[in-house]
Amino acid sequence: MKLASPSGEVFVGTVEQFNELKTTNPNLYAKFIVSHNNDTDKLSQEEINEFTPEQMDVLFENNIISKDEYQKAKRFWRDCLIAFQTRLEVILEINRIIAMPRQLLRCESNLAKLFSMNLVTAEDCHFEIKRRNRVLNLFNKLTNQETKLIQQNHTINFTNFVVLSNVFKCNKNHHIEPIRATVNVLTPSGTIQNLHVSAGHCIECGIFFILESDYNRLSQLGVLLCRKLTRDVYVSNGDSIISGDEFNTESLLHQIGYNVNSQEGLTSEQRQNLLKLAIDNGLYSISGLLSFLDWLIARNKKVLNRDMSQAISKWTEDRFFVANYKNNTQRKVGVDAITVKNDDLPF
Repeated sequence: MKLASPSGEVFVGTVEQFNELKTTNPNLYAKFIVSHNNDTDKLSQEEINEFTPEQMDVLFENNIISKDEYQKAKRFWRDCLIAFQTRLEVILEINRIIAMPRQLLRCESNLAKLFSMNLVTAEDCHFEIKRRNRVLNLFNKLTNQETKLIQQNHTINFTNFVVLSNVFKCNKNHHIEPIRATVNVLTPSGTIQNLHVSAGHCIECGIFFILESDYNRLSQLGVLLCRKLTRDVYVSNGDSIISGDEFNTESLLHQIGYNVNSQEGLTSEQRQNLLKLAIDNGLYSISGLLSFLDWLIARNKKVLNRDMSQAISKWTEDRFFVANYKNNTQRKVGVDAITVKNDDLPF
């Protein structure tokens, strides 16, 4: 902390060192307290109520707010929290949406959660994010700390869309909130690592944005377990892809990172884990993947101008994996007889 007295003395040190002045130099301590209390007169009780409980603790410990102001602000937060929890309980009980007042948004750290429940509008979320950053700036100024933006934490899942871009901008010009994202990366050995990266998030569209430089860095460690689009593809036809229109299996396989390209160098464990996750997350059925792999193998056997034997070998290996995945858990259907026409027989 850093304090200045009316007569020009300056104190720089910890709270403990400042409190020692009570014994070592009580007159100087009194000067700092008087000066400091005069400075805090600039803060109204409404402004103090804006701080988080943790920030209030620091402000009180550093004598930036008085005990009375501190207690009033704590009571305000306690009342907000009770009102917030009560409203959520009522919503769950009556199974009907009730809008959440802006004043109560401070009680929920994950604003996207409230938005997904239709309890707040995107405008309310943006308002709260700006409010939190404004309060953080004031807190850092009062405590002489470095100003920084609040970044909410999000986990990017296998079914999420991520746009690889050099600019965080939504096609619909929505507001993009800065976030700290946890991304799952599938390593060459087949294990999954949880890594963190700064990203952008469009609350309305539910799309994440990651810088290409960060994506390239993470890709050196493995395959990002999410559905990926380049900025060019997103700008040209991102809406149709994301909404599911004109969707084809090949583009989806590419989006989740599956390929047999020797330059990409995915291991068998990586390829097959991607297929397994695609099935488990409902992106594909087992029969759908088998059909598509059959089509890839058959089509590329007819390619004459380049050697596709390595790719066909990988597809064949992956087809065997998919055919036997969850083999013991699938319902078995008996077939009494199969009737075919003579010209369908292979001999």
